[in-house]
Amino acid sequence: MKLVNVAEMRELEQVTDARGHSYSAMMAMAGQSVAGLAITLRPLEPDEHALVPVGPVNNGRAGPVAARSPLAAG
Repeated sequence: MKLVNVAEMRELEQVTDARGHSYSAMMAMAGQSVAGLAITLRPLEPDEHALVPVGPVNNGRAGPVAARSPLAAG
């Protein structure tokens, strides 16, 4: 895993956007990836709940996607 600072992340997002991936698509991919990893690490039983903390900044948009993904997967 590569860790980046804020400036590096902005640059990566701009390059990715220029290559045809919208910010919405990037957030969807991020949310689905987080949900997939969470399900792999700790599968939930049907009657269990999970808390998905969401930040106030742009990347916070991935949180609702991550929260919905396990619901769609059953």
